[in-house]
Amino acid sequence: MHRQTTDDFIGVYGGYAERLLRLQAELIRVFDRHRRGNRQTVEVRHVHLHPGSQGVIGIVNQEKREGDHSK
Repeated sequence: MHRQTTDDFIGVYGGYAERLLRLQAELIRVFDRHRRGNRQTVEVRHVHLHPGSQGVIGIVNQEKREGDHSK
């Protein structure tokens, strides 16, 4: 039990643990991006509209244009 508490042991296996946690976080981000279809969502909570300006309230979807091969 005492062997696991040495600085050398913590330095080596702590580095491995850190790498594994970073890899796990990256895999979760990639899987989530794949599941969403690599789309981005932006939420706006507060907007100032000045006199003479125009604004849209609601969900806005960009239509697919002819010749556009992206999803």
